[in-house]
Amino acid sequence: MVDFDFTIVQLNPVFLDLCNKYQVKPILSAHLKNTPEVKKLKQIHNEIKNLAPGSVNKIITTAHCLEDNFTTLTFLKSSSTNELISFSLGLIGRLSRVLCTFYGSLLTYVTLSNVRVGPGILTLEEHEKVVSMLCLDQKEFGEL
Repeated sequence: MVDFDFTIVQLNPVFLDLCNKYQVKPILSAHLKNTPEVKKLKQIHNEIKNLAPGSVNKIITTAHCLEDNFTTLTFLKSSSTNELISFSLGLIGRLSRVLCTFYGSLLTYVTLSNVRVGPGILTLEEHEKVVSMLCLDQKEFGEL
């Protein structure tokens, strides 16, 4: 897989041709500086899906308040695709990073070291600890 900002692909569709040529699945991303309402997130998602059907879509917001996490999770839960990655950035967004896969995100991101490669990213150890403390073992309890 290769990750492109979807606005770049809109301007340069040749990137999708190259993905097809080399049999690489594109991830088309939108990184937002805030967390809009679910309706707006769905509009952005539809725009990305229409640009490249069959691609993985990634919509990342920035959480400025606790409710932003719930907006992102509600958006995920309402999505009908399993080819979607979505969570919120920042310290406040850490909650959505932990819970997003339980709400339908294809994946989340963690780091293996203490080097913070993204705002609010957890280490693998931190992520596992929080999931364990919340008793959210997917194997034991199934999906939420």
